[in-house]
Amino acid sequence: MTNTDASLPTPAADIEGISAPSRRSVVVATAWAVPAIVAMSSSPALAAASTDRTLSLTTPSQQVPSAGSETLTARLTDGTGAGVAGSGITFSGPSGMSFSPAAPTTDSSGTATTTVTTSDPWATPGSSVSVNASSTDGATSTTSFIVRGANAYAVGSNFNRQLGIPTSGSVSAPTQLSLAFTSSIRSLVAGVSGFSLALLADGSVWSVGGNANGQLGDGTTTSRSAWAKIPGLGGVVEIAAGASSGYARVSSGQVYSWGRNQLGQLGDGTTNDRSTPGAVSGVSSATQIASGGNTGYALLSSGRVQSWGYNNHGEVGDGTNTNRLTPITIPTLTSVRQIACGVNSAYAVLSTKDVRAWGWNSDGQIGDGTTTTRLSPVAVSGVSDVNQIVAGSASAYALLSSGQIRSWGYNAYGDLGDGTTTSRSAAVSVSGITTAQQIAAGDHAGYAILSSGEVRSWGFNNRGQLGDGSTTNRTTPVTVNGVNSVTTLTSSGFPSMAMFFIR
Repeated sequence: MTNTDASLPTPAADIEGISAPSRRSVVVATAWAVPAIVAMSSSPALAAASTDRTLSLTTPSQQVPSAGSETLTARLTDGTGAGVAGSGITFSGPSGMSFSPAAPTTDSSGTATTTVTTSDPWATPGSSVSVNASSTDGATSTTSFIVRGANAYAVGSNFNRQLGIPTSGSVSAPTQLSLAFTSSIRSLVAGVSGFSLALLADGSVWSVGGNANGQLGDGTTTSRSAWAKIPGLGGVVEIAAGASSGYARVSSGQVYSWGRNQLGQLGDGTTNDRSTPGAVSGVSSATQIASGGNTGYALLSSGRVQSWGYNNHGEVGDGTNTNRLTPITIPTLTSVRQIACGVNSAYAVLSTKDVRAWGWNSDGQIGDGTTTTRLSPVAVSGVSDVNQIVAGSASAYALLSSGQIRSWGYNAYGDLGDGTTTSRSAAVSVSGITTAQQIAAGDHAGYAILSSGEVRSWGFNNRGQLGDGSTTNRTTPVTVNGVNSVTTLTSSGFPSMAMFFIR
């Protein structure tokens, strides 16, 4: 799916088959659904000894919201299972929960309904909350419900409703995702064709947004504005997003892919799109995955790296520019501890904490002091003792053990955070940051969580993706407003004009 917004800058990347503003690739995200909480267990009602009454509580799909309203139904029956009419039912719950009406009366079928309203938007998805009920003739019941909510914020562009928040258009202040999840969110990624993926703590993967190539993984090519679970995909421990493809690593080390495949980016030996997840051929011991525009990567337990898909600029790293429909092992890379990729370039942190890079080098994003495209990995100059590496569309960022951040590559929007708009083919320091704990990259933008718990951002901001309440580009880091208790920034995925913050 193509974003034709003329206000966007030019991609610095060549993404074959995808039309996007030149010099950058655009990513966004959406979806919103009415919050709900799922009933985890419903205890049998305690029967009144003298009347043998039973009282049960239900909601649609056994769900109630973490912050919002839902219909709660009480049913009172006698020892034969017949409804008991004319009995008043009263309800109670934890602080912040209310009921309207507070004491409805059962009808001829023994049923009474009330609207339960909850008020804690940040209640942990998957946690439980109990509702108590009692009838005027002595029956009581306690039912435990599972909270359905969202422990994440989003900022930036909302192309195809890809941010998964209850609003439309761009947002420049962090906004909570739709309260749609019955387990805590562990990771969020977005693709340039306007889709997003969410990995939950229960190992399920959810998707939302554009779906022209089956990138939502739900067996259709119908776009969707509400989050929904991808069927048949469980036990997932990591996700990644390409331009129009999704990837999931399961606990066994296998990797699954779905979506667009014209360039072999699904790694299954074909060029056929797929709307449901299928295995990437020959990958069985992956410990990390990543995806650039149309190229996939897997770091193996052996420290080797496998790659597949688009290879016009050496993205696969095998010394050629031939597309690969199944994974190959990059010959010269060993003892790798972490991988990352931009749109058409890729990076590896070695066990020595040095960095290697390969692929397109139009703006110095390889970091070797040149603008020469590299078909095989080369050393990145001027960076060492690296704990983490991430990449934007045509720039890269390295978090050092000291808490400082080094950056290189394209810089027209302040991507590098060094106070200038001059592109760099060798690493420079991001200004003013000395205590970073984690970093992430969006499309021409960088992000960092500091030891203080603050989140800083810099670079391209035309859709408010820096989260500072403005749409002004920033050449040095600014504070992301209104986020607290953030533990994770968006994980590996196609560089996006949006950013997720997980609590």
